[in-house]
Amino acid sequence: MLRLLPEYIRDCRERAAECREIANGVIDENLKKQYLDIEHRWTHLVKSYVFVESLERFLLDAERTKAAMPKSPVSDD
Repeated sequence: MLRLLPEYIRDCRERAAECREIANGVIDENLKKQYLDIEHRWTHLVKSYVFVESLERFLLDAERTKAAMPKSPVSDD
């Protein structure tokens, strides 16, 4: 999934920008509010994907670090 996240993030940002652009061109305040709400939802999804991306990187780095550490001997106490 890590490889796809940048694409998802880019797509969500594009959709958010489209909603903002449409909202800026709409006269009806109700409709404008709806488009701004949709923009907010796309932006929130971007933040979620960014968080997942950073979490995946953290976990992968932790796993690599753990794998690189020397094994400690097991004691038979």
